[in-house]
Amino acid sequence: MPEISCQVCGKPFQAQRRSARYCSDYCKLKAHRHRKRAADDLTIGQELRQSRLSGVHPLIGSKGATSGPEVLKVITDNNITFDRWVEPFLGSGALYLEALKAGLLLPHQAVLNDLNSWMVTTLRVLRNQPKELKRLLSLMPIAAAEFDHTTQPDHKWSDLDIAVWWLARNYHGFVGNYRQNRFAVDRSGNKSRKWDRLIQNVELLGKAFVGPTVLNIDALTMLRKECTGKRRDLVIVDPPYFNTEHAYAEGGFNQHEELAELLECVPAAGVVVMYYDCPELRALYPTNRWLWVKREAFSSIGVSKCQAGSERTEVVLLRRSEIESEPIEGQLALAVN
Repeated sequence: MPEISCQVCGKPFQAQRRSARYCSDYCKLKAHRHRKRAADDLTIGQELRQSRLSGVHPLIGSKGATSGPEVLKVITDNNITFDRWVEPFLGSGALYLEALKAGLLLPHQAVLNDLNSWMVTTLRVLRNQPKELKRLLSLMPIAAAEFDHTTQPDHKWSDLDIAVWWLARNYHGFVGNYRQNRFAVDRSGNKSRKWDRLIQNVELLGKAFVGPTVLNIDALTMLRKECTGKRRDLVIVDPPYFNTEHAYAEGGFNQHEELAELLECVPAAGVVVMYYDCPELRALYPTNRWLWVKREAFSSIGVSKCQAGSERTEVVLLRRSEIESEPIEGQLALAVN
């Protein structure tokens, strides 16, 4: 029989049968697991598209939920191909889930990171204990007394306790933010419906976070560690916006300049950044090196001093070195409720 190369490790071996593809039982098992993982990943994307999660509240908060379609459009319109999705500021997880629904990536292709330990703990509970988490969430009453019971988790709490507390405060807190120690009265019933959807889909969300690598380190450290040029990485960066840095986990965020310098030279197939438009941003990301795609957004709550009042301009930036033919700067308009 002829000598052929193993389809897993590439090592040449003498095939004993015409159908032989692998040099050992180890490689055969590895190939089987890879096929199973790929099949499971495809199923997760299909289930997310069919679920009631489509087009509604993200995992926690709302950051990234409304700009998701524009970000994905920038990626697809510029034909960016990649092997890994690297997201150093995971936040609500909305953009990652949106990309899964769109079929832009598979879960095992993602490397996700967030400095907030409560968020990362919640993700681990989602993927490791989804049934128990679902049971406890379904038992939690939506009431101000329950919400006010505690503002910070006790050091004696288990990871499961932290996950329940984290999700409840984000869904029932004022403006959907766990930092707001104020219960949001649900007169319209919208919060109750979103809470019910979350409970119904806990196990599906758990599946979505089984495949990715999830880290809990500083974002810049994560980028330097992961983006070494060995793979075609798509770097998705949604950092704390200017003048909202105090809301970033413990200790805030004041590394905008250092982040811009790193993103300018990090080896990657593509770099996409999201911000609000402001003078500081234009100095760090000049239009001759970054493609700017703008969208007008309206909010009843002013969250950034870069834009006074309720109207603001959100910007999606794409590093020009990855663009084969530079399109004209786009202008998108979308209302945010």
